[in-house]
Amino acid sequence: MKKIAIFTFLFSILFLCKTVNAQEDENNLKNFRFGLHAIPAIAWYKPDVVKSFSSSGSQLKFAYGLATEFRLNKVASFATGINISYSGGGLNFLDDSVHYEVVTDSKTDIFYIKERIFNTIYADIPITLKMKTPEIGAMTYFGQFGVNMGIRTKARATDKVIVNNPSGPEVTQDNVDITKDISFVQLGLNVGLGAEYNLAGSTSLVFSVNYHNGFTNITQKESDYLKDKKGNPLKLDNQSNYFSVTVGVLF
Repeated sequence: MKKIAIFTFLFSILFLCKTVNAQEDENNLKNFRFGLHAIPAIAWYKPDVVKSFSSSGSQLKFAYGLATEFRLNKVASFATGINISYSGGGLNFLDDSVHYEVVTDSKTDIFYIKERIFNTIYADIPITLKMKTPEIGAMTYFGQFGVNMGIRTKARATDKVIVNNPSGPEVTQDNVDITKDISFVQLGLNVGLGAEYNLAGSTSLVFSVNYHNGFTNITQKESDYLKDKKGNPLKLDNQSNYFSVTVGVLF
């Protein structure tokens, strides 16, 4: 209900602004803009179950896509679009008994997991309110506030594991399919500051720095693959956070 209320409030504000300013005569400003951008990011996972997990650090990630803006009035725009976002993070498993099984034709191996690096791909939809200053020389400055909604398209992992014997040597498992352990939809706060440099007419170079704070569980509540020492599905609760830098062009 909390997530529904956030979306309802945000869209109510946006449509109220549009209604109030619908009669405003500002023919010198474009009501709709679009463009392309690239978004390098530093991402990490924040575990809520700190007795079972710790973050193994940040990962360098990347996104790219289409940006669109719908002008609400002289200073405010509704900014959205769609991005292909390569996201993820890393977790250390603090319980030595956590494991998963790999079945082959001849035998079943038990993999005791020590660390997992998540590599996920999302179709990411930002839904934000963009507040701009008047043009100062060739520059316009803005603040941005809203949410991101990501729809999972792919999820793989690189694991550091010990096979069969918990005291044996550590090996690496690449390209592990973890699709069922990653939530289909993720939601997060998106706040940022940036600037536009006018090139000609309505065409501008855009630069911004944004912080994305996940407020939904990026993983399923219970793992489809991982088991605890009693053989029960492992409970998971992790949020995805990242800092991003957007560079692009708007027309």
